[in-house]
Amino acid sequence: MLGRATNLLPAVGDAARNRSFLGPVAVAIALALGGCGGGARHGARPQPLPGASWPMFRGSPDLRGVAAGSIGDSPRIRWTCRAGDGIKSQPAIADGRVVFGSDDGKLRALDETAGRLLWESAADGAIEAAPLLCDGLVIIGDEGGTLRALDAATGRPKWQCATGDKIVGGAVPFQVPDGGLRVLFGSHDNSLRCADAATGAVVWSFETDGYVNATPAVAGGRTVVGGCDGLIRVIDVATGRQGHAVEAGSYVAAGGAMADGRFYVGCYGGEVLCVDVGACQIIWKYESKEGFFSSPAVSGGRIVIGGRDKRLHCLDAASGKLIWSFTTRGHIDASPVICGDRVIVASRDGRLYIVALSDGKEVLAIDLGSPISASPAVGAGKIFVATEDGTVVAIW
Repeated sequence: MLGRATNLLPAVGDAARNRSFLGPVAVAIALALGGCGGGARHGARPQPLPGASWPMFRGSPDLRGVAAGSIGDSPRIRWTCRAGDGIKSQPAIADGRVVFGSDDGKLRALDETAGRLLWESAADGAIEAAPLLCDGLVIIGDEGGTLRALDAATGRPKWQCATGDKIVGGAVPFQVPDGGLRVLFGSHDNSLRCADAATGAVVWSFETDGYVNATPAVAGGRTVVGGCDGLIRVIDVATGRQGHAVEAGSYVAAGGAMADGRFYVGCYGGEVLCVDVGACQIIWKYESKEGFFSSPAVSGGRIVIGGRDKRLHCLDAASGKLIWSFTTRGHIDASPVICGDRVIVASRDGRLYIVALSDGKEVLAIDLGSPISASPAVGAGKIFVATEDGTVVAIW
């Protein structure tokens, strides 16, 4: 069963500069060798690492962006797969499959070890949302406004749920007291919905005053989500009733992370906010010159988030003070991942960076030759990242 839902799902009511580049030429050679699974053909023999798991956007329902395991000292490209048009959808990984959507309106599943295409399925429009893998299903929304579930092993359709506009955020699972599974997802028809994961039937719908572009975060029986109406809302996941709301001051286009009773989120206006979930009050605000479309990663008392100022910002979780920043050559719209003592982040300069969480010093940079806006997926020391030219790359 994909995703091992019983382990990742919260229950309702639970309270020196070392620089290394693999340039565009290397990627072009890999792609010229043709199709998916090209890594094995150009000498990058896959190593027997454990299977990766990153079954949804940011890895878990609280959207903390933290991966288990550690990154090796010298990770390198193991395989590449050219898959249709540009990719803005973060891959999801479970049970040996890497699943992702693309601008050509196709959902695809690849073999994790070699990049071989397992199946593909057509949607109602381009796919920007990250897939959710749970209970043997792939659940994903598209720009045609349809949330759909497919069999994860075969790609065969199971159910569809239509909305009034496009879906660009990922679906988030949670369990109800009787053991049933439900998913939350937002839409550009200004609504946040809760659907039964087995049937797709809508359980409740909450209407906002703007697009719900962000993926909702879930913990402790509550979901917290920001919207394009400039509000951050705390909603009971069982009933769909709003408990509190706080004004963010600008659009909230990306999902925020929940940790220790606080919600951390970046805003279009250039602020990172820390919100007390119980009181729904802003605890601190960090200001930058450019906006944030990246979701934060939270671990060890630190917040790491990418900005449109081309910097990766590391903040103190208690105070919001800047600890360090790391500068790239392009906007950072992709969300970073913390894995052990490393941070993995992709930039629109076409590079995947690995930096030290302690001080922000670069450990490794791999040039993939095309802008990257999709967030990387990380599990068991493996990194999977997709580029805007339609290439999925596996690194470990």
